[in-house]
Amino acid sequence: MKQATLGNGVTCSQLGYGCMSLSPVIYKLDDVNYSDEDALKVLRRAKELGVTHYDSAFAYGLGHNETLLGKWIKEIGPLEREKLCIATKTGIKLSSAEPKVCGDKDFIISEGKKSAERFGSYIDILYLHREGTVSFIPPIDPSVPIEQSMEAMKELISQSVIKGVGLSEASAATIRRAHAVQPITAVQIEYSLWSRDVEEKIIPTCRELGIGIVAYSPLGCGFLTGKFKSRDDFKEGDWRLNNPRFQQHAMEQNAKLVEKIEMMATDKGNGCTTSKLALAWVMAQGSDIVPIPGTSKVANLEKNVDATNFPLSKDEVDELSKIMQPDYVVGARYAAGNLTFEDN
Repeated sequence: MKQATLGNGVTCSQLGYGCMSLSPVIYKLDDVNYSDEDALKVLRRAKELGVTHYDSAFAYGLGHNETLLGKWIKEIGPLEREKLCIATKTGIKLSSAEPKVCGDKDFIISEGKKSAERFGSYIDILYLHREGTVSFIPPIDPSVPIEQSMEAMKELISQSVIKGVGLSEASAATIRRAHAVQPITAVQIEYSLWSRDVEEKIIPTCRELGIGIVAYSPLGCGFLTGKFKSRDDFKEGDWRLNNPRFQQHAMEQNAKLVEKIEMMATDKGNGCTTSKLALAWVMAQGSDIVPIPGTSKVANLEKNVDATNFPLSKDEVDELSKIMQPDYVVGARYAAGNLTFEDN
């Protein structure tokens, strides 16, 4: 697989793997039909396919995800571990009934060390977890200047707990302030054919500063797979049903855009799909961008990785961009107030 280059010279596979799907993103593991062995099969297969970038977080099952990766890291051994880029996130207190963001220096240092212990290894990229994609977690900690949080990251680097630092869903101004304290390796953002607001300020800022970009939800929360045509296609209680883009009228309009991508995939042939075109489009945006699609199934993982076998011509990239221009997409990413790019 081709390699991508993030900030500070960090290299990894051009397509990464988001490990969130391997753990329940809830605050307890009760009543979950889940198998660690099945999850390990996915990780093993990802590595066989050439994936070297793996994205985790303490929030994924209260440390369950990090512990799971720790089992796998122990299994593959230290020499193989050196070939990987393992990322995780800190900065959210999840031990209470009401999760809160926390940029406190002592908290970040303590939690960073705990994450490394669960991995049984150093951490290649530790992100300050600022994703406000659910209503009860605001995007930033307004009480702590970003400079203080970055000092905590610098200390973790000096202690060899982590190698690099990342930010998640931060504003351009916050990225600049953080980078002035400690050079940033990567900024994690939602980026896909139908979520392109970051093209205005965030991506240009990262490129100006030499910071890599890690794109989560590169398949548009699953919508760009073509699997979902109406609200009836979701299970009851699916969090996506609360989002503006997944209201029935919006889905009907957005599905028309996906149908055009489906036609492009059919014309391309050789097993190309809407998902593969969507992932190929993100990868075509630059060698400094690493999409991290997630799945809990080996078959879907293999399909995602196969997107690397469908390089796009400039005309194809332009055509996809035209099909799903931001103005054509109906509905905001999330409900008002759930996710904003703010400074602290």
